[in-house]
Amino acid sequence: MTMPAQELITDAPSHEQNVGQYVPRDPWLYTILAIFLVLGVLNLNDAMLYTPDCARYLLWAQSLAWFDGYVDHSGLEPHRYVVHAPLYAALLAPFIGFFSNPVVPAKLVTLLWGMALLVLVFVWLRKNVGRGYAICGTAFLSLHPLVVLYSTHILSEIPFAVLLLLYFMLLEWMLHHEKSGARETLLLSILLMLIIFVREVGITLFGASVLFFIVRREWHRTLLLVAIPLSAYLLWFIRNELLIAPIEQPALRNTRLLFEHTFTPLSASLLEEFLARISNNSRFYADALPSILVSPQYLRKAYPVVTGEEAGIQTMSVILRYLISPLLGVQILLLVLGIRMRKGEEKSLPLLGFFLVLLVGLLLIYPILDVRFLFPLTVFLLFYSLAGWKVIWSRFISLKVMRWRGSLVGAALLACVFAPNAVWTLTAVRQNMVAAGYDRVQYERCEVPENNAELYLKPFWYVGNWFKDHTPRDAVIATRWKELTLWLDGRKIVQMGPATKVEMMDRLLQDNAVSHIVVRSGLGGLREMEHQFAISRLFGFRTVYRVGLLEVLEVIPKDRATSSSDMCWSEEAAADVVLREGKVRRRRSFREGIQLLENRRYEEAHARFKSLWKETGGSASAVILTGVALAFSGQFDQAEDVFRAFLEQPQSGDFLDEAWFHRELLSRLRAIRSDTSHTSRAFTYYGVAANYWEAGYRTRAIEMVRLSLSEDSCYQRALNFGLLLGLQGGDTAFARGLILDRPCTGQSEGTDLLRRALLQYIDSLQTSADSHRRAELRYEIAGLYERLGFPEAALMELHRLVREYPSHVKSLTSIAMMYERRNRRALALRAWRNVLVAEPGSPLALQRMSELARSR
Repeated sequence: MTMPAQELITDAPSHEQNVGQYVPRDPWLYTILAIFLVLGVLNLNDAMLYTPDCARYLLWAQSLAWFDGYVDHSGLEPHRYVVHAPLYAALLAPFIGFFSNPVVPAKLVTLLWGMALLVLVFVWLRKNVGRGYAICGTAFLSLHPLVVLYSTHILSEIPFAVLLLLYFMLLEWMLHHEKSGARETLLLSILLMLIIFVREVGITLFGASVLFFIVRREWHRTLLLVAIPLSAYLLWFIRNELLIAPIEQPALRNTRLLFEHTFTPLSASLLEEFLARISNNSRFYADALPSILVSPQYLRKAYPVVTGEEAGIQTMSVILRYLISPLLGVQILLLVLGIRMRKGEEKSLPLLGFFLVLLVGLLLIYPILDVRFLFPLTVFLLFYSLAGWKVIWSRFISLKVMRWRGSLVGAALLACVFAPNAVWTLTAVRQNMVAAGYDRVQYERCEVPENNAELYLKPFWYVGNWFKDHTPRDAVIATRWKELTLWLDGRKIVQMGPATKVEMMDRLLQDNAVSHIVVRSGLGGLREMEHQFAISRLFGFRTVYRVGLLEVLEVIPKDRATSSSDMCWSEEAAADVVLREGKVRRRRSFREGIQLLENRRYEEAHARFKSLWKETGGSASAVILTGVALAFSGQFDQAEDVFRAFLEQPQSGDFLDEAWFHRELLSRLRAIRSDTSHTSRAFTYYGVAANYWEAGYRTRAIEMVRLSLSEDSCYQRALNFGLLLGLQGGDTAFARGLILDRPCTGQSEGTDLLRRALLQYIDSLQTSADSHRRAELRYEIAGLYERLGFPEAALMELHRLVREYPSHVKSLTSIAMMYERRNRRALALRAWRNVLVAEPGSPLALQRMSELARSR
């Protein structure tokens, strides 16, 4: 099969040529598709590129395949709120319902969408710039890293690109055929609706289309174009945001994400927040956009699929270091020439301009950075670059005397743009094939090299098999890795991750009776929840299984430990778990650093975490605590610099939230310096104390309570909270000193009596040996906590009571009622079942269970 050079350069069919006459007969297209299909199949695996996005799409698709609607059944409570655009899951549903493990089938479906994209690009390029350019452009895209990645993972980028290109092709056809009427506009409107429902960012195309037709004064088309997408979106908004969201109270909502403070303190205005995002995001996208076409995975290694240690990647990185600037200059020149050439022929070009402005505007104010948001521009950048080269060829190189030189220049340029992406894609495919050969024993014995791409070091299927062999079907597992649920055979998961506060983690583990936690260990050895494991008040943790970078930790309630050996530190492990010495040392050093923080030895803690920062290659936990040590020692500006580093990291969601949390507290402490009101200062210190306590910085929280009371010695909130800190933290002397040794006139007599009664009951509990009396005292203590405004402490006390006395019906009933008040129906049902075990035939339990079952 040969392709004449002249055809490569000049062949361009007219607008009137029928697509169906030449696409099926072109052998070059089918050769490209065959190569792309082979590479795609070789790149398939069971791993997820994004957590939890990929898993969410698949879980919704499974639910739709079972005719159960958009429901996520991975947790104890079914979740109907859909955080992403819903259409991609519906596109997967018809093809995965027949498979017990739908991961690879879903990826195959997306791979077919990738092939459809290549066909559309070929048709579009051939019609507008010529067959030779179409072949080169389609071949280039078939090796493009983002096209290959997004076509072989469960993501909606490729279907979005297909529909987007179809939209522009249909619009261009309509604008060149004045006889097109309502039918074509209706089809365009439906396409626009599908685009919005495949990717939320499609709303920018909606806005651009409305602007485009308003500018053209085509009012009827504008109304028809708006009617269908807007009606459909309003119906979905009512379902998702008005009916379901208020009931389920999802932690992540796009509307909230867009308008909440992520870059600035809560005291700042929304305008200041947007300006901060624009300043930060513009640097990222100005750096990422120029390389999106030629080398998207070299300058910005966004995905852990290929390591930088591969010989081909290293060589190409060195070459690009010198070539990227010239290539960028050539690309800009080609784009300018291509746009100028197409301006007269392409009537939809203003729409593309509107779309680009709105898309970039949205990306600049969106708080999450990600190169995938730029992917829709790839096809257009390629198209106008090829059009620009056609201008150069036709005007400057087409003369016979210049043709051979132009051919050499063109071949060199092709090599420069093809080579980086081809090297990356072929390396990714090869690494995937190598990873497919690793078995369970190699992963468990640490025989798999840890310098592999991270995507292949998290074999969740082996973790799932371990749970099937070692836990009952009703076990509950905590993890941030939602994809684990696909291998758990019906076991439920509770999502928690690095940004989960320590007190929240304890509550989630207790409320949901979590038996194990699955975490990822960084290459440096620190796990993603190392801080929480080290300072949990209620639980100890012991590694019982390790495979790749994944570890399974057993959750051990501290009041159930029968010996000191049960109270394992988090880095200690079962005898058959392989842990390398360096990792154990770093975890111990991390824990010692936390102890230094609690002992107020901030300079030593800073030195410890700074050292771990370097040793672990930038572990986010070590970085965060480096900033915390600086903040606690009063070096606010230096701490701020550490926390701000997370703003420039792509997909740093969890740690971005954690960094903002500490920056917000620093801003409040700074504001105190200029606050002259003692009452206001006391309130601010109290709020900072509550946040530090929630995050597990208990000594710091007590410091803030003391400062609050130094501003207002009888500030009731600080007194109550200080009492809680002392009692929950085991410092009863501090709690007693706050309440008994502080004469305050004018305070609420009832509240003071409650506090004193609480201390009295705790004293009685410490001296009582009678089991019945101890149970009643604990029950009264829980009631006092709730009356003082600490329901979480009350619930913890009730759970502790039930662990000591499993048949205490009053406590079991109180737990069930508290869960009902919080709309935690699955937990309430389980609690009422426990009441029935303790009191068979309980009318109240039977009644409540019946009502809860009907409401689910």
